[in-house]
Amino acid sequence: MASYSLDSKAPSSKVIHINSRDGETYFQTGVTSYFRIFFNEIIKTFENQRLLVSLHSAVVPYSFYNIRTDINDTLSYTIDGSPTTNNIVIPKGNYTTSSLKNKLKEDLDLILTGGVTISYDRITQKFTYSCITPTDAARQLTFNFNLTNTPVNIELGFKATDTLTLTNTPQESTNVVDVNGSIHSLFIRTNLSSSGSLDSETKGLNTILGRIPITTNFGSILFLNPNDSTHKILIHDKHLNKFVIKLTDDRNRVVDLNGLHFTIGIQVDFIDYKPYIHPKLNPRYSNYIEDSPQVQKKSNKKNKKKSNKKKKPKSKN
Repeated sequence: MASYSLDSKAPSSKVIHINSRDGETYFQTGVTSYFRIFFNEIIKTFENQRLLVSLHSAVVPYSFYNIRTDINDTLSYTIDGSPTTNNIVIPKGNYTTSSLKNKLKEDLDLILTGGVTISYDRITQKFTYSCITPTDAARQLTFNFNLTNTPVNIELGFKATDTLTLTNTPQESTNVVDVNGSIHSLFIRTNLSSSGSLDSETKGLNTILGRIPITTNFGSILFLNPNDSTHKILIHDKHLNKFVIKLTDDRNRVVDLNGLHFTIGIQVDFIDYKPYIHPKLNPRYSNYIEDSPQVQKKSNKKNKKKSNKKKKPKSKN
């Protein structure tokens, strides 16, 4: 257990501005959002100091796609009762509900000679599917989303375990359509710490420095302002000059900016750091840190026993 406070004698806070354009090593070919960079200047601390780091600011172009290759681009189906799995692969890109619906209809019309009808209800936010001819309905074309590792089910309004067989009767999607369902936020991950935050996917600690919400349409710019930076992470490195930066979705999948670059600012604060020492063992810290709850509990029990202990009566001579 540890306690810390801001050190008035320490150097002032610093903001490290990093542009992905200046990366020295890129870990995926053609991807600018996962890189390593070295600085000539080194941020150092004294022995009794530690560093607090936080995501100070970020500017990211919304140039990444909501339908991404090998992530959420595949509709698997079977037809005519055959056990053979077929796939419709949707080309990567940024789709609206209208353009995604039109692309899917275009591909299904090549499979069913009579074609299909796909409509979108703005009130329910769901797609409705049906065959146009009885002949096509008899062919039993069935969507089966769990037959692929890169399903487009969320974007089409289905759970991963859902199936849907096209008939003459219009059928709604199970869930609402969410064309951005696979990427609602961006996460900045770094090599600075693996103990500053937790996430529900891994159920454990991770390397996330901060989150950037997606609050605009594609083709625009995403901004994270200094006022949004509230979470600070304590790190034990005594000096900083090497940074590994990774821009991901919430499933730790690298987000491809398609050749564009982004910038972030990392704030570094210097703090006075002292290990936890119980004041009874070292009175020097008695005004600096309080008893832990466990110590307080034991102390209360001990005092209670003393107060309940009966005094022995004096013997009469």
